Order: sequence, then C-alpha cells, then structure tokens
Amino acid sequence: MEELRELGLSGTAFRAAWELRLRTGLARRSPALPPDPESSTRWRERLPWASPGPLVLAMAPRVSIEAVEALRGHARNAARGVIRCFGRWDGDYGQPLDWHRNPTNGQRWNPSAHWSDALRDGDRVGDVKLTWEAARFPQAFHLARAAAFSPVERDAFWTAFSSQVRGFLGDNPYPFGVHWFSNQEATIRLNAWLFALSTFSGLGVDTAALCEEVSRYAAAVGHHTEHEIAYAERAVYNNHLIAEALGLFLVAWMRPDLQESLRWRRRGLALLDEQATRQVYPDGGYINLSHNYHRVIAQDYLLAWRLLRADGYSDMPSSWRRALTASLDFLVAHQNPTDGRLPNQGANDGSLPRVLSTCDFSDFRPTLQALSLALRGERLYPPGPWDEESAWLLGPDALEAPLREPSRRSVAFRHTGYSVLRSGDDQGTFAALRCGTVLDRFGQIDMLRIHSCRRRALRLRPPRGRLHPPPQRPPLR
Repeated sequence: MEELRELGLSGTAFRAAWELRLRTGLARRSPALPPDPESSTRWRERLPWASPGPLVLAMAPRVSIEAVEALRGHARNAARGVIRCFGRWDGDYGQPLDWHRNPTNGQRWNPSAHWSDALRDGDRVGDVKLTWEAARFPQAFHLARAAAFSPVERDAFWTAFSSQVRGFLGDNPYPFGVHWFSNQEATIRLNAWLFALSTFSGLGVDTAALCEEVSRYAAAVGHHTEHEIAYAERAVYNNHLIAEALGLFLVAWMRPDLQESLRWRRRGLALLDEQATRQVYPDGGYINLSHNYHRVIAQDYLLAWRLLRADGYSDMPSSWRRALTASLDFLVAHQNPTDGRLPNQGANDGSLPRVLSTCDFSDFRPTLQALSLALRGERLYPPGPWDEESAWLLGPDALEAPLREPSRRSVAFRHTGYSVLRSGDDQGTFAALRCGTVLDRFGQIDMLRIHSCRRRALRLRPPRGRLHPPPQRPPLR
C-alpha cells in the first residue's frame, strides 16, 4: 500500500512488471551489443578538463605541502589496491584488484551471474556499495591529480591506473556481474576514467590504446543505459536518473559516430532539462532532502554544462541555470563559514563522484565555488585549496574572477520547510532545522531536529542508512 501511495497506480504496475521481469529471468534476454569495429576516439581532443601544467602552477600557492603529500599517499595506496573509500577510510581490494570483493569481510559476488541476478547474494556478501566503491574509481582522481602535482611519479601512477582499467574491463564483460546492475555506477566510472585520461594525456602520456578500450566500453554503457533507464524514470527519479541521463548524453558526446548517438543525446538532454525542474524545488531544496546528494547532482550538471561548452554552446540551458542558481543560494545559506561544512541533513552514504580537491569530504566549498564561477562569474571564497575543482572544470583563469563573499543571514525556505537561524555575527552561531511536508518519496521525516554550529564546531547527527566499515576504521560520513 505504501508503494501504491508513493508511485501511483501506473508506477506501481511498472514496478511490479520490472520485478517480475527480473525474477522470471526475462531480463536475462539482454539485447546483444552491436559490433563496434572502429572504436572512435576523436573525443580525446575535446575532453573538458583543464591542462594539468597551468593548473598546478595556479594551485601551488593555494594547496599546502601536507595536502599534496596526503594526495600522493592516497595514490600510492591505490596503486597497490588500497582505495580511499567514501572519502573516509581505506579498503583493501587486493593486488590485482578483486572487483567483486567486499573489503570489510572478504566475501565475493558471483562474477558470472547475469546482472539481473547479481545482487541475490546480498545476505552473504553484504552491502554492494562497498564493492561498487572501488569500481567508481575514486582512485582515478587520486592517481591523475597526484601525477599532476608530482610529475616524477607520473609513469608509476599511469601504470597503476591503466592496469586497473584493463583489469576491470577484463573481469566485467557485458552483461555479467554486479557492476552492470546500476547504470549510475557505470556513468560515475566512465567520468572518472575520462578525467584521468585527459590529465595523463596532458602530462605527455600516450593514452591512445587505452582510449580505444574505453571507447568500446562507453558504447556498451550507452546501449545498456538506454535499455534500462525506464526503471530510473518511473521508480528512482532522483540522483540516479540524473546520473543515467548524463551517461546517455556523455556517451553520445563521445561517440557521435554510433547510429544511436543522436537518439541518446536527445533523450539524455531532455531528461536533464526535465529533471532540473522536477528535482530542484522552487526554493532551491533538493528532492532527496539531502545536502550531500544535492552536491552530487550539482556536480553532474556542471559536467554536463562543460560538455555542452566543448560542443560550442555558449549559454547554459535555462532550466539548468535556474535549478543550479537556486541550489547555490540554498546550500550557501546552510554553510558554516569557518570550514565549509553543512549540517549533515538527510541521507549521506559518503557519495562524492568527482574528487577534485584536497579538501575534506564534508567541505562543500570546492563545488560551491565552481557553481558560483559557472553561474555568476564570481568567487564566493578567497584563494584556497577549494579552488582546485573550479580550475579543473573552468580553467585556472577562472580563479582570477572577482570575489564576492556571501552575506549570511537568517532565512526561511518555505517550499521545503528549511530554516536557518543566525546570530548577528556572521562567523558566530547558527542553527538549521526543517519543518515542512515531505514532498516526494525520497525525503525523510526529519522534523524539528536542530543542527547547530558554534564557532568552529558543528554537532552533526549520524546519517541515516550509512554504510558500516570495519570497527577499527572511522565511520563513514
């Protein structure tokens, strides 16, 4: 009855049909991938990230030696299969990486299971997100960025990255294993690979051979996403749908030579346009009622905008601009000015698809700075390590934009029921709470809980539904 109330009659019927398709084995009749003999890699010259040389020069005075050393440490660990997971703890996935392993208990998913059956061992193996995390390739950002800041380690980090990508491709053929279950995961993974390929190429590495393999993988992602995106449209229309729409657009952007490319591009962009209005409320709140997932979709739209700009578009789509501008004002209003954090409101499993700065996972300044520069041509914050995400996305010249620091005050967001109460001192005490209707099925009944900040200390409640790493490691944020 709860699902009927949330999804409506047609949505519930779709959900039942989808489950029946999985449980009867009909989903195993996945369409065969069409041949891709050419594997075009013309996209290599158009990747939208900045050249690493000028970026490092611009960031050198903004990033501490200790932060660069920590980045190099994450990269060295990743090269031996120890991946920085969820921005908080290190998971050992083995060397070579075991792409089907849960690092907290050593249990494995069946790599030979069709994707539609792949999660049936969940009671034995545990939370699949612990296996998906390494396959999202946060290590691609660590390895590539560390190579940029430490060129003497370029070859070692490239060898580690390229061998891991090839290992993943060899161990996860379509349509088998848990890594084909979620097209959101495939999009996140492809984004990470492209960033690393762009950065290593800018450092003088010959990436051509690996680009051909990634190009073939992208075509498979496009075909699979188009075939399965209806589930996200009808049942999981939150950040999952935005990621899958981005995936369709990204693959079409990479592979305009494919027969399906124009159809994928149109559908991906249409969904991104529609969901910008659907998922970001008029007051800037997000459908998940989660600050962290709000940041996730902001990163997705920023990347989609950079892809459009690489195609020669000068204007951001109006629906995206409205949604991102409202989001920027909403998130900044909730921010602690001393350390960039926001109250831990709503679901937060440690998701940060693009690790583009040395800042702590909980620091929102990197993404909010990039949003402000993309939307208004202004910086919110003075120079610091949070500028790195903007430099990668918009180029180091963007860091010369004028500074207009936000004036934080008490404010009420009436549509979603959020309120922020601040003292007269902009750096002093503030409290945030929500008192409003849950507008969509992804929100939480989290009424009247006070999130308070005084000076540099934020008292944050534990996130709901968080993952549980081994007891000896810090809990996820």
